[in-house]
Amino acid sequence: MRVHFILVFLFALLSSISFSVYSSTEELMLMPYPQSVVQGDGYYQWRTKVKLKIQSEKDRERIASIVNRYKAQLNAYAVRESIELSKGYSKIKVYISEGGNSDLFPDERYNLKITRRGISIKAESVEGLNRALSTMLQLSEKRENQLYFPYVEINDAPKYTWRGLLLDTSRNYFSVATIKRQLDAMASAKLNVFHWHLTDDQGWRLESKRYPRLTSVASEGQYYTQSQIRDVIAYAADRGIQVLPEIDFPGHTSAFAVAYPELMSKDMEYSMTPEWGVHKPLLDPTNPAVYELIDGLVEEMTELFPFPYIHIGGDEVNPAHWRENRKIQQFMKENNIEDFHGLHLYFNERVAKIFQKHNRKLIGWDEILHDDLSKEFVVQSWRGHDSLIDAASKGYKSILSTGFYLDQPQSAAYHYRNFLVPEKQPVPSLLPENYSYWSFRIPRKRGSAVTGKLAFSDDSADPVIIEFRNKPAEVANQSEHFLGMKVFWLDTWMGKTEFRLNMVEDKSKGKVKVGNAFYDIHLTKIKPEKFRIRENVVNTQLQKNVIGGEAALWTELVDENSIDNRLWPRVFVVAERLWSGKNHVDEEFMYRRLEQLVPWSEAMLDLKHLKQSENRLLDLAGTDLLASLLMLQKAVEPGHYYHRHHEKSVYHTYSRRDTLDRFVDSLPAENLYQKRLRERLISWLGNKNEQDIRVIRQFFNDAIKNQEYLSQQTIKGQRFAEVLEISGNAASVARMGLNLIEMIQKGEEVDHPRISALYKQTVEQRRLLGETVCTAAELNEILLKYIESELLSHQK
Repeated sequence: MRVHFILVFLFALLSSISFSVYSSTEELMLMPYPQSVVQGDGYYQWRTKVKLKIQSEKDRERIASIVNRYKAQLNAYAVRESIELSKGYSKIKVYISEGGNSDLFPDERYNLKITRRGISIKAESVEGLNRALSTMLQLSEKRENQLYFPYVEINDAPKYTWRGLLLDTSRNYFSVATIKRQLDAMASAKLNVFHWHLTDDQGWRLESKRYPRLTSVASEGQYYTQSQIRDVIAYAADRGIQVLPEIDFPGHTSAFAVAYPELMSKDMEYSMTPEWGVHKPLLDPTNPAVYELIDGLVEEMTELFPFPYIHIGGDEVNPAHWRENRKIQQFMKENNIEDFHGLHLYFNERVAKIFQKHNRKLIGWDEILHDDLSKEFVVQSWRGHDSLIDAASKGYKSILSTGFYLDQPQSAAYHYRNFLVPEKQPVPSLLPENYSYWSFRIPRKRGSAVTGKLAFSDDSADPVIIEFRNKPAEVANQSEHFLGMKVFWLDTWMGKTEFRLNMVEDKSKGKVKVGNAFYDIHLTKIKPEKFRIRENVVNTQLQKNVIGGEAALWTELVDENSIDNRLWPRVFVVAERLWSGKNHVDEEFMYRRLEQLVPWSEAMLDLKHLKQSENRLLDLAGTDLLASLLMLQKAVEPGHYYHRHHEKSVYHTYSRRDTLDRFVDSLPAENLYQKRLRERLISWLGNKNEQDIRVIRQFFNDAIKNQEYLSQQTIKGQRFAEVLEISGNAASVARMGLNLIEMIQKGEEVDHPRISALYKQTVEQRRLLGETVCTAAELNEILLKYIESELLSHQK
């Protein structure tokens, strides 16, 4: 009973969502959303058994096996949800035409038709059948203790052929059972590449029979045997998913160096490093033994992994050890290699020849890109759309991960706006004389400051132009002025980035909200100067070379007990962008479907995002305080972007030694409950609907009572001390919110200094506490904007 109550409580955070994946026949709650949907009037009832008719000559046994697996999944869901399925047969007819394939993947098109006669699937390949059955799962609806599917005809096909999820198992190791659970969910999201990041500075996780030292001394006993790897590959293949292994060279090799120090660029004693970040150990590209070992590894991997591609990383190469090695310097001189980028190219080209010998192709992160790089390489971009477009325009097959990093908590809307080849508003080559120009500097707690320049006029109708260092200029999106601040935003590699500037003579001060937390910004007026204009190189050939993208989960702050909570259901948002392309852009429709997927994906797919969140809270304070901590979750989010990483760097805990069992580790990336509260508040301010304001008041009152209750507890330790600090701040936000509502209802007189002081208080309330941000403070900001625009204007 307790578990049942907890799940109901969690679902209440999402506006009392039911287990149905769609709310009506007007709006199917599918994600990714199909290319074409025609709905009928009625429902097909699911029964306990399946009568399967296969109208294909090939792969009949595999087709039957796949259908039976989905049947078992539906039946298991029915049992978990106490649905009493009617006896008898559900009719499924399958026809596979074995049509044409792309260069890498089978044709995934399908037609799914559900009528009173049963379910009919036509596909070009068995993988298309997998995609159709995944759609069918999402169409399932519990009605009157039975399971039904709406009458519908769907014609569907992916926009991009490469749709992946990267899972970093080097920094934190995950069990095979956990990996298989992610593969089940990936199939539901119609992803087709599992990018398995197997080696890095913190561990070598791939068993090698030829080089056993890699796991005996460089894995801390946590690695995947070749038998386990074959098992995962077969499991993925059955779901239409290819497995792409990644072994990192020549950098990210601290663990490798422990096993084979003689192959490194610096003669020193190496040890396993628990610290996160970019480390110095590099392979020696002048040592023939390096290539002999890589040759043996690739041959071994070829026997394990059937996918024709292997990823070699190639990113974040710190050349310090190359620079210190006299032999390497002499080698560069003798071979006319001008710089370390050229030396990296030399290494990559030699490795590529090894790959060709074993009939394998090479993928690397975008640092591998060089004008002389072979066109056989596939380039994966983590540094931005510009490097993706640069690679694609030069003829390289290219994959995007920028904007799809799920280890960064971000809003789902940010990922959803992340088109692979974005259509940017053109930047004027000449700006009018009324524009002022400013350089800016945004200090961060880790890494170098973010710098650049911008230009704008006093006229709010004129575009704001902003250029970050080493990136082309862009036109920002302008927001309404507030308290005399100039407000504008754009999506960057850091997330949604909103500038709030107070302009005073030739200097400015203000804030930049990155994701959900604030940085200070310093601006200085400069003379007019040209902006770097992005060349309009988007064409059909470039579009063809962009073959897809990958969500990425790096695991510095993710472990076995939080992986589902960090990934799901957000992966569905990225999957839709990769499957549907630009056909679907309605963010509100996306959020309605995403909210439905929160409970559905745990119930249908047996994911554990809700359970993992609950277990963190139980471990933190026990059963008696669970309801209070769930209430506190309704007010906050984890710090977005890399705010958490930066906080840990300040306190020198950015390593594997840092425990992942705090309150912040229980939180999903985005607070959907607060999103709906903001919508209710805006609705009340527009039409004064009493039901809306009652919900807002109730939340504020609950936050205050919750803080009073938690403060009476006697639990010791830093983890609970953080909870009390976060709760106290949430209660402060709530008290301020109730006062602002009363101020509006009474029409109380206010002036700018008072509003400005209250605004500064809301900024302070959004400071990072225990690596969380009080998202509820945005409610107060909405109220303050209304007070300034309505009450103040009426008093004038």
